[in-house]
Amino acid sequence: NNNNNNNNNNNNIERIVLEFTGSISGIQYDRYGSVWIDGIELLRTTTPEPMGVDGEVISWTVERDVTEYASVLLMGGDGG
Repeated sequence: NNNNNNNNNNNNIERIVLEFTGSISGIQYDRYGSVWIDGIELLRTTTPEPMGVDGEVISWTVERDVTEYASVLLMGGDGG
């Protein structure tokens, strides 16, 4: 039974971290994004405010502990 295997595997996981990295250039206000898996929102983000230099690339990285969703992450999804 797959569910039993996934539950057993969850016991061996100490931590799962989602790392999201983005970059933009130009003036970007209120650009929203999110990461969903199997109907669960794992991350919601917005772009940083522009630095005032036209053409400058702004990059950022967000890390979020998603260990509490281990059972869903290990099950996989339907790709939809």
